[in-house]
Amino acid sequence: MNWRLGVWVILAVAGVVMISAGAWWWQMTGSGVSVEVIKAGSGEVKGEGTIWVDVGGAVVNPGVYQLAVGARIKDALTAAGGLSAEADRAWVERSLNLAQNLIDGYKVFIPKVNPSLALPLAGEGTVSKGSLESRSGCVSVNTGSKGELDGLAGIGEVRAEAIIAGRPYGRIEELTERKIVPKSVLEKVKQEICL
Repeated sequence: MNWRLGVWVILAVAGVVMISAGAWWWQMTGSGVSVEVIKAGSGEVKGEGTIWVDVGGAVVNPGVYQLAVGARIKDALTAAGGLSAEADRAWVERSLNLAQNLIDGYKVFIPKVNPSLALPLAGEGTVSKGSLESRSGCVSVNTGSKGELDGLAGIGEVRAEAIIAGRPYGRIEELTERKIVPKSVLEKVKQEICL
């Protein structure tokens, strides 16, 4: 019986050596596949061609535009004829990076000024956070603060930050489509939020 055990040990060692040699040979010769890894969000644009960008909301000519690879948000707004008269220019200046590179399939949405949220002119008094909320009746996913969003049932600090990072939104449903807020949570707060 000892000699049978010795044969099995020799076969096992020979198998391990052959598998190791095969793996080494395969790695040295390469698989023949070339892969280029580009870090997401690096802003580096490779290649030439065109991209399609959807520009909507408060612009002169909303629609889908074909732009050159490497185009910026400013280029998309220019293609759409610029901001319309009802565009929330304060939101654009505060929240939109006009120098950001666009990618194919990107959506640029410019919200309209909400007249019920308009701040009073100088000398007309001040508007507190509470009076803004009571006039609008909802928290805007496009302009609401982290604290306002955090105060909604089921949102919390982490989701509030994710909502802010994902701005702008063209529809409330984008929160679930982009997997920022679960559908069950959106159903709870749908009556309390707006664009």
